[in-house]
Amino acid sequence: MFLREHGSRMYNSFAYFIATITADIPNLFLYATLGSLIYYFAISLNTSSAERFFIHYGYLFLLCNAATGLGYVIGSLFSDPKIAVSAMPIIILPFVLVGGFFVNQNNAVPILKPFEYISLFKYGFQVLTLNEYTDLDLT
Repeated sequence: MFLREHGSRMYNSFAYFIATITADIPNLFLYATLGSLIYYFAISLNTSSAERFFIHYGYLFLLCNAATGLGYVIGSLFSDPKIAVSAMPIIILPFVLVGGFFVNQNNAVPILKPFEYISLFKYGFQVLTLNEYTDLDLT
């Protein structure tokens, strides 16, 4: 449908992209809200103030948007959806390895260092960890 409408010059690719992103926002909002409400209080994360929950929720919402964007980028690299789905783990794995959760960032392979600066997992792990342990009394 997009190709037919784009071919008849009803709109350009940028307008379609913006409309798609805008239409996805309510779904991302719903997923981030339900996910946060379920697991944040179920595993008793930092409940010292309401601010901690809203920082967690806000960053999770932004992380969902960024991950969706990464999915769009990977999807646009390949013309066949099956190849894109097959290539996704190969592309995402370096980002996971330098994220700091599974492997210490100081012990990462030097060739993966550039991936560290664009890894959603690294920034997500750091922000959510700082939010959890800041002003938390562990005694």
